[in-house]
This record gives sequence, structure tokens and C-alpha cells, in this order.
Amino acid sequence: MRPLEGLKVVELGFWWAGPAAGMLLGECGADVIKVESLEGGDPIRGFTAEGSQGHDSQLNYQLELVNRNKRSLAVDLRQEQGRDIVDSLIRTADVFITNLRPGALERLKMDTDRLMDLNPRLIYGLLTAFGPEGPDRDRAGFDEVAFWARG
Repeated sequence: MRPLEGLKVVELGFWWAGPAAGMLLGECGADVIKVESLEGGDPIRGFTAEGSQGHDSQLNYQLELVNRNKRSLAVDLRQEQGRDIVDSLIRTADVFITNLRPGALERLKMDTDRLMDLNPRLIYGLLTAFGPEGPDRDRAGFDEVAFWARG
């Protein structure tokens, strides 16, 4: 038995930070459900098409690396029906992980206050480049040092 077996995680993440966190929980036995958009899913899916893997590769190693041990679901969170589907997952989840910017989460109605109302025992994990408050809260971070160590 792995240490996090029985734990249910809903991940709304893309590129690296959110998916890597979900990957680690999945490696420890958690049941991780990755939520992606209907319009192409996680942008990391495009890496193979951009040639980052070489011309002969049928696998997108970047995508496979951070999304192993997960199930995936594509919904449109801008529509009520899509939010209803994810809300039903949130109600029974133990953890929610996201690396979307706070403003985007608010527009999608996936912000902390709303999800905690759905499930008060939910652990809400928010990974941002510049934090959830302040003037740069909605600036994107593109690497492990928040956009080349912007000071």
C-alpha cells in the first residue's frame, strides 16, 4: 500500500507546476483526476507538434512525464454544465491543485471561497509565480524562478 492511497485529488493545472504536484501525489498512490479544457487541453500537449521531441517521436515525453498516474477529463469550465461536472468531483475530493492565476480561477468560478463552500474539508493547493495577492498576482510565471528571477 502506498501512503496516499484512498486520497482523491482534482487537478486543474497546465504546463509544469500544477501537473508536477499532481504527479507526485499520484506517485504516492492518490487518485488524481486532471481537468483540462475542451479546446486542446493542457498546452504542453503541443510540444511534440512544435518539434521539441524530434521528428520521429510518437510520444510527448514532457506530457507523459508530469501526467503519469492520472485520469483526465475535458470540460468547458466557462459553461455551467462543465462546472457542475467538476463541482461533483470537488464535493468528494480531498485535495484540489491548481496553478492557474487567481483572476482566471475567479472567472472560471474555481476560486478558493467557492470551492471551500462546496467542500469545507478540501485542501486547496494554489501554486502561483507571484502569490495570490498584490499587484503581480495575475502575472504568469514561466519557469522555476518566476520569469527569470524578476525582482
